[in-house]
Amino acid sequence: MSNKRRVFVSIHYRGGLSLGANRQRLGYAAYHWGILISPKVYKESDCYAFDVSDAARPDPETRVDHNPNHEWGFRSNPTVSGSLLGLIMTGKIPNGVEISEIRTLLQSIPVPQKDAIPEQNCVTWVMSAIQTLQSSGFAEQFEINKFMDAGIEFADATLADKSGSPATVAKMNYTTRKM
Repeated sequence: MSNKRRVFVSIHYRGGLSLGANRQRLGYAAYHWGILISPKVYKESDCYAFDVSDAARPDPETRVDHNPNHEWGFRSNPTVSGSLLGLIMTGKIPNGVEISEIRTLLQSIPVPQKDAIPEQNCVTWVMSAIQTLQSSGFAEQFEINKFMDAGIEFADATLADKSGSPATVAKMNYTTRKM
């Protein structure tokens, strides 16, 4: 049995921002998007999550916000978020490729710029990440805008199935390979 690491686009629930009028107004940004690398058979400690965020970063002891201006930053965190709604497989990592190589590749993608027009956010970063992973042979070739449309439909359907309270992670395979 092959246990190659899979490349997933992760879609995260954003509470009220993912629902109703907010969902329609925000489009793709109604959800938080990231990249997750995980073996087929995994424990949470085997997974690596990558994304960008402009969220507050409170000090664990003093609760002082280390990001008061809400600047965008790259995050590489080997834990999976509790708000994870769904995963869409986009490729596989060949055996022998170290996670540090993937981290370096994703870290090289520019973070969104505040007040940019058109708006930049986790969605635009993930679209760039997919393109970078495709160019490196870690994600299959497909049209990214069609993928994003399929992704948002998947997220909406998954959220509807869970009545607004995600409990389990749904998966979708957007590749020609076996998941």
